[in-house]
Amino acid sequence: MVNGENYDLRDGNVQNYLERIEGMRRLFRTDEYLHGMVEAPGSRGVLTSQEALRGSIPSPRNISTGMEKMGFVRVKGFDFYRPWDRTAVFDLHPGNLLKSKKGRLLVYDAIVAKAWPELHEVMMKKIKDSGGGLKYGPRPPQPPEAP
Repeated sequence: MVNGENYDLRDGNVQNYLERIEGMRRLFRTDEYLHGMVEAPGSRGVLTSQEALRGSIPSPRNISTGMEKMGFVRVKGFDFYRPWDRTAVFDLHPGNLLKSKKGRLLVYDAIVAKAWPELHEVMMKKIKDSGGGLKYGPRPPQPPEAP
């Protein structure tokens, strides 16, 4: 259930984690690879790897600017939403990404999800309540350049 304040998608579900990896790959062009599953009594995990990223720690302003260039609106804290395709990105704080020399965001840990109807309503309400506006109209912005 979405209550407007807590929309954490990390519920331990392996399928959700795999969808999260795929969302990061598509949106941020990450090179994260799935190697398999690891199981132990009472728990299971996903074994992944990613090529080394080189960059600097971005400021919150760098993150907001980079996301705005991709058509996102900051919703709250380090959560962003792109209404035209209902893409939500959560937990995009400076500890989860780097900034390349060209200014591209190099994300290695974020929650990317397609918003279901209730989440879309919550995100749009938060944008409206914060006084945020949609700056990009109906035409999607261009994807980021390669690093």
